[in-house]
Amino acid sequence: METSANTDVPHRQPRPAWRVLLVSVLLISASAPNLAAERPRIVFSRNAPTRISLYLADANGNNERPLLPATSFDYNASFSKNGKWIVFTSERAGSADIYRMHPDGSELERLTTRPSYDDQGALSPDGRTLVFVSTRGSGTANIWLLDLARRQYTNLTKNTTGNFRPSWSPGGNWIAFSSCSREVTGSRKASPQPDGAGSGSSLARPLSGPWHGLCG
Repeated sequence: METSANTDVPHRQPRPAWRVLLVSVLLISASAPNLAAERPRIVFSRNAPTRISLYLADANGNNERPLLPATSFDYNASFSKNGKWIVFTSERAGSADIYRMHPDGSELERLTTRPSYDDQGALSPDGRTLVFVSTRGSGTANIWLLDLARRQYTNLTKNTTGNFRPSWSPGGNWIAFSSCSREVTGSRKASPQPDGAGSGSSLARPLSGPWHGLCG
């Protein structure tokens, strides 16, 4: 077989779109605080006709295993900053509520209990506060805070247009989220300042310009 001394960089074929999409889904389902755990890991969900199940694996996809028995709809999982908790949405009790558990499957705990749609939960970097999306009260998706020690709830956004996908800043002082507010559409961020009674105020400003897409 003849060999070539050409030192040009060989042409690479583009990756199949499905492979790129799969990697993106896994990385989105994981959380940056994975790095604080014993080894980098990802948590993700698989859809089936009658259930959605959560799985845990190494960052390279090895050692995959189910987190819980596949008997319900479990989805939208994220790691705590120290890697000791996984927060997720489950419909095992009838309505969508936020739960947490350790990566080894122990200490499953239900964090929200009202008959509303609670979803997209994330623990603050210090592990004391849960931010999540809920339709409680108004029937509209708002960003809520739950003080886990005092069990006090705070409606952070308080509008009737829809707010989604909250995410903590590394220091825990800011929360970024998407909003369909008519005043500010697109992405926003807010700094919660809850008082002792559990109510709070927020400072919000746009991170991006008007975007109407799904918000109408």
